[in-house]
Amino acid sequence: MPLSYNKLDPSTKQIRLLTIFPDENDENLVRASLHTVSLNNACDFEALSYVWGDTSVTVDISVDDCIIGVTPNLHAFLRGLRQPDSERTVWVDYVCINQNDISERNSQVPLMCQIYSTATSVVAWLGDLKPEALELIEWYHANQDGDYYNSIYDSKGLHVLEAIALFCLSANALCAAQYWRRLWTFQEWHLSRDAVVCMHGKTTFTIGNIFKRLNTDIVVVRLLANWLTSSQGASLIADTYGTEDLYNASRFLFERQQELDSLLIKIPRDILLLNPDTPRLSRLGDLLLLTVDRHCSNQLDNVYALYGLSPAAREIYPPDYRKTISQVNHETTSFILGHEANIRILKDFDFCFSSSNRDDSLPSWVVDFTATDPEHRAKMQPNLDFYKAVAMDEVPWKPIQDHAPRITDNMQTLKLWCQKIGVASPPYLFDSPALDCLGQVQVLAKTAATPDNIFKATYNYTGCQGYFISKTFLDIMKISVSDEHEKFLEATRGSLPALRLCFEKLTEKRFFTMATSTGRSIVGFTGCEIEEGDHIVVPCGIVQVFVLRPIPEKMLVDGEKAQCFMFIGRAFVESISHPEEIDPDPLRSELKRTPATQFCVR
Repeated sequence: MPLSYNKLDPSTKQIRLLTIFPDENDENLVRASLHTVSLNNACDFEALSYVWGDTSVTVDISVDDCIIGVTPNLHAFLRGLRQPDSERTVWVDYVCINQNDISERNSQVPLMCQIYSTATSVVAWLGDLKPEALELIEWYHANQDGDYYNSIYDSKGLHVLEAIALFCLSANALCAAQYWRRLWTFQEWHLSRDAVVCMHGKTTFTIGNIFKRLNTDIVVVRLLANWLTSSQGASLIADTYGTEDLYNASRFLFERQQELDSLLIKIPRDILLLNPDTPRLSRLGDLLLLTVDRHCSNQLDNVYALYGLSPAAREIYPPDYRKTISQVNHETTSFILGHEANIRILKDFDFCFSSSNRDDSLPSWVVDFTATDPEHRAKMQPNLDFYKAVAMDEVPWKPIQDHAPRITDNMQTLKLWCQKIGVASPPYLFDSPALDCLGQVQVLAKTAATPDNIFKATYNYTGCQGYFISKTFLDIMKISVSDEHEKFLEATRGSLPALRLCFEKLTEKRFFTMATSTGRSIVGFTGCEIEEGDHIVVPCGIVQVFVLRPIPEKMLVDGEKAQCFMFIGRAFVESISHPEEIDPDPLRSELKRTPATQFCVR
């Protein structure tokens, strides 16, 4: 018969706990029972943290003598937890919450903070880790100093390229675990009062500072890979592989560079940046920014899964699974901008008008926190820019006092303080394949007064700095791909795959120019439909260029007629949109001295 859930009393903070019965035979059916307790009273239980996995496939367990189906991942977890001779009491959302009762889900979500912070321990199920991941974890626990790459290189007698490949394989085996990609596991991990106990099979361990050390190792290996593309490094590869295999070796190295860049993004940033001594984050905007690369099955949970750590947001906008996606996005954006004054969300999340959850009735400043499409969310990840991973602080400007953003009472207008760069000239659209785009950049540069500025902007925008030093790139760009095709192919032998990858970023993008208030000529690129006359601005407090379009008719704002604007999209502007530590430019200093202007954005 089906499992019957008793009603829970939200006023007394009631929850259900699952007691797993012991069994010496690992193959036997998992048997358990549910009982109700109040969080107002002391109770001992372990809180489980895991990924549901595929819900279309289930494995049977017995709860109160009723057979119910749970996901294979949860079944493996429960079987791993089961003791041979003693009971084990746990809280697990899949079974302890009636998932078919929306009212119960609405009342249980606010209790997550207390559940995970008062549990005797939080146990995390990482799934089926590959042997390479387990070997990496074991090495870091056994060696408090040194780096994992050199241990591979020294102990296994591999060539440098083979050692890099094995290092990538091991690091990816750990970072690719779905546990680090799920959003609910974020708050479950960080609400634990003690170090989270990780499980693989029957084996338990703690993560400690493994990800911090692994991140450092990846950066070092990425620098090594960059050096191998230099003349000295290339000669080392040529001596080993022979000049006839140099192209294949270069392509192999290029693929490892891509893999290392991907690994830097895959490392869970929250575990990398937060440690037991770090104050617990409670501002919803900070939490959303830290978990931008995590996902969940219910789009509303992209916000609600963080409510356990953000009591202020939970109090003003309680979780309600009957709300629409548009309503939650509108309320959440208003809360973060208006109550927390955190404008970084405008930089790291896509606007609703250009996302898969487009709703034209929303103001243009509302961002989409609920997008779950991996390709779409990847678009908002940090650019494939190795240097941003090296220098994490990319914000040279501090928010100006008394220049915080403000949302009007009707939640329709964002009053945003910005530094205006200029007004866009007619744009140029790149609508060709990668190498054709390269040729079009060369043509644009020929007609420009300062061609090197266009080459420099292209170098930074396309991510070429991750594969070429600037001098090599400039030398390539000065060989016409159309007029000197054979010479161009010879000059780019071994690096053509990297060029194609980088210049693919220009396809369907627009190039534009503008003049600043001091007459400085500036160039930029954008993926939005920029038009002549659009305003190019940088909001106070973040390094992100936006395109604003004036709305022809003045609109009523706080009882007065005002010139209003709407967001069109983001843009890359040379000298602003790449790290100052790498390439400082006087334009930044000029903008810092420019008085801020308040824009009314609808």
